[in-house]
Amino acid sequence: MIDDKPILRSGPTGPYKHGYKMCMVKYADGTIRGITWHRYIYEHKYGRLPSTTHIHHINGNRSDNRLENLEAKTEAEHCRDHQPPAPTHNYICPWCGNKFERTDRDIRHNQIQQKKAGPFCGRSCGASWGREKQLGRL
Repeated sequence: MIDDKPILRSGPTGPYKHGYKMCMVKYADGTIRGITWHRYIYEHKYGRLPSTTHIHHINGNRSDNRLENLEAKTEAEHCRDHQPPAPTHNYICPWCGNKFERTDRDIRHNQIQQKKAGPFCGRSCGASWGREKQLGRL
């Protein structure tokens, strides 16, 4: 966190950017920039944040800019919060016959599209299948 706190120059106005109110601020180093109103409220209390830090509305209401409803998160944490969970599918390992679950992201694209062998329940089953295929036993 950078030490200086923003000084409000104008705002809040909007909503503009993705439904958020915007404002213009000036920092101690002379930097003037437009930021979202909820970011201004958070930075005014805790100091300037790196631009990669996101301010998250805990209750999901973009117009609820109370300080107790705001929290700072890394970009990865913020994306995880807003990304829906991937659907899971049930599979049977073609090598050992075990039942297991995987998401679409866990399964290689070419296995699904080209109907290749797999998915396997683990690396050892995939390696065993590959070894047998190379030796011509399959």
